[in-house]
Amino acid sequence: MTFFEWNASVNSNPPFLKENVIHSSSSSSSSSSSGNRNRNRHCLAVTAFSTPIPPRHSISSSSFTSTIQSPLAAASNQHLPAAAAAPAAPAAAEITTPYHHPPFLQAYQEAMEEVLSFFRILQKNDKPSDLEAAKHYLFASQRLDLVTTTPSSSPSAPTDREEFQTFTMAQKEDFLKKSGMTTSQLQLVLRALSYLGDYCAKKQMSAPLYIAWDKLKESGLKPRENVLSTYLYIFSSFPTATDIDHPFKDVSGEVAFYHDMMYKPTENTVSIRIKSLVEEKRTQDAEKLLWDLEYSSEEVMGSSKGVNSKRKKQQKNGNGGGDGRLLRLRTCLPVLKSYCQQGHMSQALKLFHKMMDAPSVHLEAETYALVLSSLARGGYFRYDSEPIEDVADLGYGEEARGALLFDAIAMEMSKDVLEITSASAKDIRNAMVAGFASTNWVRNLQEVPYDCDLAPLNEAAAQDELVANRIRMGSNSTLCPRTNATLRLILLDDFQRQLMHDALLRMADSQFDAYETKLQTKGNRPSRLSLQENYAGKHLEGFAKWLNEREGEPFTAIIDGANVAYYGLGCINYHQLKLMVMTLEKMGEHPLVIIPQKYTQKKFHLRQGYMQELPDEQLEIIQDLESSGKLYEVPHRCLDDYYWMLSSVSPQTKSRNGAILDVPADNDQGRFPGTRPILISNDQMRDHKLELLEPKLFRRWVSSHIVNYHFTPFFNDLKEDRDIIFSPADFTSREIQGNPCCGFSDDDGDEAMAWHFPVSDWDKNDRFCIKIPRT
Repeated sequence: MTFFEWNASVNSNPPFLKENVIHSSSSSSSSSSSGNRNRNRHCLAVTAFSTPIPPRHSISSSSFTSTIQSPLAAASNQHLPAAAAAPAAPAAAEITTPYHHPPFLQAYQEAMEEVLSFFRILQKNDKPSDLEAAKHYLFASQRLDLVTTTPSSSPSAPTDREEFQTFTMAQKEDFLKKSGMTTSQLQLVLRALSYLGDYCAKKQMSAPLYIAWDKLKESGLKPRENVLSTYLYIFSSFPTATDIDHPFKDVSGEVAFYHDMMYKPTENTVSIRIKSLVEEKRTQDAEKLLWDLEYSSEEVMGSSKGVNSKRKKQQKNGNGGGDGRLLRLRTCLPVLKSYCQQGHMSQALKLFHKMMDAPSVHLEAETYALVLSSLARGGYFRYDSEPIEDVADLGYGEEARGALLFDAIAMEMSKDVLEITSASAKDIRNAMVAGFASTNWVRNLQEVPYDCDLAPLNEAAAQDELVANRIRMGSNSTLCPRTNATLRLILLDDFQRQLMHDALLRMADSQFDAYETKLQTKGNRPSRLSLQENYAGKHLEGFAKWLNEREGEPFTAIIDGANVAYYGLGCINYHQLKLMVMTLEKMGEHPLVIIPQKYTQKKFHLRQGYMQELPDEQLEIIQDLESSGKLYEVPHRCLDDYYWMLSSVSPQTKSRNGAILDVPADNDQGRFPGTRPILISNDQMRDHKLELLEPKLFRRWVSSHIVNYHFTPFFNDLKEDRDIIFSPADFTSREIQGNPCCGFSDDDGDEAMAWHFPVSDWDKNDRFCIKIPRT
């Protein structure tokens, strides 16, 4: 006799159907209620107990147990081993399962009633009797204590896929055997619990799923991946606020664990599992999970069907966005933060270096600030501190401590990020104050309250003084007033300039091809130009050759002619261009104007539906620029932007003849200090920066070459002389940089190093400056 056969013979319910008894009784006592009629559709009519049972919402734990425990215990002793008999219910105050938290149980029952009413659980080949059996289990108000579930968050939980699948299969078989349910009935349970996830997602509530998830685990079911994703989304997005302490708070970590044991891990599931382990103070287990899972999804993808050979090759070589790696900054950061908060800096630095070496992890300024502030707070930047153990092979020398340790980390930081925030600057400053509190090196330094910002301090520091201040550079000075260090202008190196040159040639051809394709899709015939191989690239390469081979004075200012002539008017005005050329010449520059060929014609289409005709006096301006060698016409259908951009990385070999064109900050000619040539344009280059250079190098190029401008308004005539207001390029790089402090040295004669950090929400000339005493 199975469990359900026994149940029918005694006209009672299985051990897990206590709540169904309550449903039946309450519906019998008020059968006129539509809500109770609804409930009766999902529960078997049970009249085994003559004792009246109070309504569902008023029943207590004690009456709940006393009402139904006795006949169930007797039946269990007749048909099941003594060891498997259901234990006594826990005390009312004890929360050991979701069933013991009444709001969860009530929310689940009400939601399940809705699901069974409005979702099609019973399908074509299913038997109504199987659905009734499934409902018995779905509305059970406690676990079937004959089956034990293993918590997935336990250190002893299975971590191998094969072992886990063996465990869940055994769980399912045990459940089927001891509950008497069939596979078909259990499949209906799974379908209902799956639909419940969709229902809760639509209603944006998670309370019903605590019971539902417990039933999925207990029955050993394997939900589809999308079902687990839905559960995970709900638990993560709509956590249930509760003031009780229960052992199933971290159910999202448990769902993520099941997902990763059944299917390919994702960045989201791994991140949730790692956060879960960190919250349990199992930081080393979390880090182990990082490295165990780094390539696991790649292996799954490689062994699964339908993965094409191109994608497999990308996975193997680590190229492209589809490499399948799970290691990202957000998966690693909780572990790094945990080590830093616990003061375990040896483990923190080792993890930090692994993150730097991982191609899929892109460190942010806040990550470096976290490491720097944690080391500072621990006093590790003092030369008299104890060295950090077991990190000598990370490049910090035999003794990882003091100013050299800071220099090494700041140097790595300067390669990855451009600037920090004022919040990070304040955090590092306060950490320095705490770490150096017991020394006499802390002067002019106090902890900054969270709601205050650092004020600039330009007073010269003493030889042995710790500097962690906001400083303000002079508008035409490269010298730090606090540390006497000279800040540099960091330019693209020869290799990076060549990269930009080659990228522009490729972009020229691809832009030309895209434009030709666009015209042809509109019904235009292919132009004769499109038949020429690499038409646009060859013309751009010809311009580069002309720059290198021309003789005479090298160009120091390249003007985006169309941008200047069009500025503020909505049409071409070459009087503005003439004024720009004359102004630059008065400033000691030798300008070259880049202009599209069509704008040198008498008449041209300026934009759709508008034809502009140039007056003779404006044509004369163009002719004068051309005859004096100050104009370069960009060929038909070639983009002029690429020409003035390429001129900035041209060596101008013959005309320059090895001469340095850069202008020092203290020049007496009134010229803008910085590199040459400067590029005069207000173009934001949004269409180019992603293709041209990586963000940091693009910022370096823009800040050192681009000069923005503004014409003051004219009053009566377009030919009026007007003032031009320039926004010069940087002459000291707004990048993180370390420079020696003139006059500051240690006992060995080595100069101290001052580091300057641009801060995104400070003034352009402000920097966060750090100098650490070496002796």
